[in-house]
This record gives sequence, C-alpha cells and structure tokens, in this order.
Amino acid sequence: MGKLKSFLKKQCKKLTEKGYACLKENDYDGALKIAKELEELHYTASFEIAALTYAGMNNLEEAVKILEKGVDLAPDCWLNWQLLGNYRSNLGRYDEADTAYKNALECTNVRESSVHLNQAILSIRLDRYEDALKKLECIDETELHLQVVSARIDALMGIGRIDEASRLGLKTLEEQWDDESEGELMGYIAANICRMRLKQRENKELIREFAIKSLAYHHNSPSLLAVIRYIDAKYSPKAMYYRMFLHAKIHVTSSLDEAVKGFYVNYDVVADDSEEALEFIIEFENDEEIENLSIEKIEALEHRPDDPKGIYWRSFRFNYEEPLSEPE
Repeated sequence: MGKLKSFLKKQCKKLTEKGYACLKENDYDGALKIAKELEELHYTASFEIAALTYAGMNNLEEAVKILEKGVDLAPDCWLNWQLLGNYRSNLGRYDEADTAYKNALECTNVRESSVHLNQAILSIRLDRYEDALKKLECIDETELHLQVVSARIDALMGIGRIDEASRLGLKTLEEQWDDESEGELMGYIAANICRMRLKQRENKELIREFAIKSLAYHHNSPSLLAVIRYIDAKYSPKAMYYRMFLHAKIHVTSSLDEAVKGFYVNYDVVADDSEEALEFIIEFENDEEIENLSIEKIEALEHRPDDPKGIYWRSFRFNYEEPLSEPE
C-alpha cells in the first residue's frame, strides 16, 4: 500500500506540473482534461487548475463554482480558499471573499502572509485604506515585497498621502528586479506614479514620456497602456478597433545585431482610420534604428465610439534576418 501511495503521489505531481504548463500555453482544453484526471485521483490541485482555466477563459462564475466544490470536499486546502476569495472579490462579492480568506487562515500549513496580502487588497477595494495598511504591516516575506509595495501605494493614494506614495513608487522603480514575472507589477507601479502626477497637474507630455519609457518593465502593461490612453482621453464617433500586423525595416547602420534586417509586430489600436492608428504606433516604435514602419495587414474588428483612442495591446517584436516576403 505504501508503494502504491508513493506512486500515485508522484503521478499526481507530474499531472499537476503538466496542468500548469497547459495554463501557461493557454491550452485550456488540455488543462481541464488534466484537472479531471486529478479530481478522479482525489488530488486538491484539480480544483485550482480547473478554476484557473475558467478564469483564463473569463468565466469567473464557473471558477467560483469549481472552488466552492473543492473547499467543500477538502476544507483544509488554504490555496483553494484563497483563490476562491480572490475570484469572489473580483466579482464584487466582498463579504463572501472575506469569509473565504478567514477560512484560509484556519487551514493547516497556511501561508499567512499571502492571505494577509489578499485581505489588504480586499480592504482597498472597500476603501478601507487604514485597515489595508495595518494588514500590510504584518507581512515580511521577501518574495511578496513588490506586491506589498504595490498595495501600500494604492492604500496611500486612497487616503491622500500622494507625496509619500509617489516617493515609495519611484524608490521601488529604482531597485533591481531579476525576475521577469515582476515586470507587470513594476508597470502597475509606474502607472500609479503617472496617475498621481496627472492629479497634481504636472506636464502631460512629460508624463506620457515617462509612461512610454516605463513600458520597458513590461512591454504590454495594461495599466501603462490605459494611462497613456487616458492622458488625452480622445474619443470619436468614427473610432474603430483595429488589429494590425506591421513590418519595420532597420537602417543598414543600425547598432542592433548585424544579421537583423527588420522585425514584425502586432498591435490592437482604437483609431478613426489606419493613418491615425499608425501615428499612435509610431509613438511606441520610434527607435532610431527603424528606417521604415509599414502596415502589412489591418483588420477592423468593431466600432468603438465610447472607448478612448490609442494602443490596447501589442506583441513582442519578431526580428528576422530575411523578410517573410519581398516588398511589393
């Protein structure tokens, strides 16, 4: 029996790792299949993987149902209670989220700092900023430092301690972060600095310049892209949501790798037409090495008169040594 249990445990761990790998690749069908296998083996990670999958498909209601089933069957799994609290909070079910976090803290081997961080985020959503700051003071895990700083900045902004929040944000951006996964949080912090500067009526062009430079932390930071659109907040009854595929040629004298002749990049943009969309993009793709930036393909997806014009998403650059096809 001991050998069988050991074998099943190893099998579950392998399946769990495979499930997380599927999530990373947005292979939602594969992740759900693995979650089902793990559930049949009575392994609690099945509920987390299934919930994360439904959340990835923007179906938080189903994710909550899965986790509620999970904590009913395995009430001592703090990770599932915490994730349940997060998703309930995202759905605006704040009282139920609070209950989930309290249940998480009652579990065996709970990582209290992680739960306290999420309780603080919930307090911020409820405008209980002083309460959030108190909860954040209880957290001293190095691994959570950046998340704690980000939440503290939100709380300080909420109670009007703008100068203190700004100083903390700038100090944090000056620190070195090796983990690439921290880039999105750094982008969020940079975006908050932009919002504070806008509140203080600082020069909009300088704020825009700071925001675009800060995209170096995370090239597709939703927070920074939203701030950049908000700076001018331009709307138009003619605005369309465009998906664009662009080609950039690199100068022969470029300081980049000699083998690189250019790159391709994708953008989602709200603009009146393709010309205006390209103007928005050039603001982001303004390297001196670029000789020419042209639209290879453009698709108008939907009418967007109620959304601010600007960039909504962009891909990484795909460098090439030889172009996909010869120019016409």
